[in-house]
Amino acid sequence: MIGDLLDEPWILPEPHTEVGSHVAAVFQRSKVEVPRAAVVSNALEMYWALLATGKFLTVLPPSVLHFSTHRPPIKVLPVKLPVQFRPYGVVTLKNRTLSPVVRLFVEQAEVVSKSMIKVD
Repeated sequence: MIGDLLDEPWILPEPHTEVGSHVAAVFQRSKVEVPRAAVVSNALEMYWALLATGKFLTVLPPSVLHFSTHRPPIKVLPVKLPVQFRPYGVVTLKNRTLSPVVRLFVEQAEVVSKSMIKVD
């Protein structure tokens, strides 16, 4: 349970950033206080280096774990967190033809997003 880990050393994003507000919301939805950060950073590379030591905890989206296979291995704890998915989209200009590169990007974004959907 997430509440059992609050006294551990945490790496957290700057609280007044968009990512920081999302991380805070995870703890709020879990009905616990945001833990005191041992390290405050918005640099993913720093997160990864510190997490690889095995001495720190943080909250990362599954996409970061899924697409970060070239980084040092880290242990993912079996803690269920209440997730609130946010919609994302691609905006195009009306009556404009998409370039081949943009069309390819949209197609690949759809493929990747569908591959990340978990069916329980």
